[in-house]
Amino acid sequence: MSNTARPDFSAAPQAVLLAEGVVASATASLIDLGGIDANQVLAYDLAHAAAAVATARGILEYGALGELEARTAGAFVAEVLVDLATARSGASATGASGATGWRPPPSSSPPTVTRPSWPTWR
Repeated sequence: MSNTARPDFSAAPQAVLLAEGVVASATASLIDLGGIDANQVLAYDLAHAAAAVATARGILEYGALGELEARTAGAFVAEVLVDLATARSGASATGASGATGWRPPPSSSPPTVTRPSWPTWR
């Protein structure tokens, strides 16, 4: 490996613990919203999130084996957290907006895309 410092993997267990709390809270919300049959898309997304968080919990031990393992495990835990955070961001809209999943429904109008202006060189 290069002469870079060993990655700080110390925050990963706490991050996974927080993610487990998010999954537990979402599970309770799923039950309050009428259960799996009434919210199949939410249940499907929640099952994937729960599996990813459980795998992240399992990879923590692997991350303690060395520098490369810590980098690999840290990247995986970070990916799980990003996926969970982006899925979770729409959960507050569930029910109120009529959304059936964690994400809010797509906008009815397409996003505005602008062409970048490139400098001209003479």
